[in-house]
Amino acid sequence: MKGVPFWQFPYPFWGNEFTKGENVKIIVQFESEDEIKKAYTALKDNGQVLIEFQKTFFGALHAEIVDKYGIQWILNYFIAVN
Repeated sequence: MKGVPFWQFPYPFWGNEFTKGENVKIIVQFESEDEIKKAYTALKDNGQVLIEFQKTFFGALHAEIVDKYGIQWILNYFIAVN
């Protein structure tokens, strides 16, 4: 999978407790629409879609998924403006 990975960690000191599968979210910024679609298709297989693959108000294709191993993924591709 190409893309630039980012890591997001929760803040339990804000009153939230750690829950298995919610302690780390992997954020990937893709370089093409084709790449994000391939990743979305692969990750949703036997996983749970939290936010369907969609065009957003902030000019990106975006989705959020929990994969079959319980890892949360945030997928993002900013659409080029011509």
